[in-house]
Amino acid sequence: MKRVLFVCLGNICRSPALEIVLKKIAGDRVDAQSCGLSANTMGTTMDSRMAKSMQQKGYDTAHTPSQIVFEELPEYDYVFVATKAMKEGIPGDNIYLATHFSKKYKDQDIPDPYIFGSFNESVEMIEEIAESIADNI
Repeated sequence: MKRVLFVCLGNICRSPALEIVLKKIAGDRVDAQSCGLSANTMGTTMDSRMAKSMQQKGYDTAHTPSQIVFEELPEYDYVFVATKAMKEGIPGDNIYLATHFSKKYKDQDIPDPYIFGSFNESVEMIEEIAESIADNI
């Protein structure tokens, strides 16, 4: 079983969505988790707009945000980050851009829907990315 960690800024949109979709696609082939760089969202839930977009596609959106623990990163086979800036800022040989395996979005950042408001488009992008990850790990 591969251990996978998804990282975004607040762990309320992109990274939990990736975690949820990958778990649904890959099942028990992966141990997927997610976290955020910021502590500002700890104690909340997934952004309600993201949750609504996910629920419309049949995903269970129960999620409690957590903050990254840098010392635990070596324990993962893959740490997938949402942006190039995050990849450059997090040390390790197991750090990849989330779109690393994607055919459609290869090496692109995942835009933050919290900022840009594109929740449905984000879910579609995340589904393709998660499928690509499941096919390649």
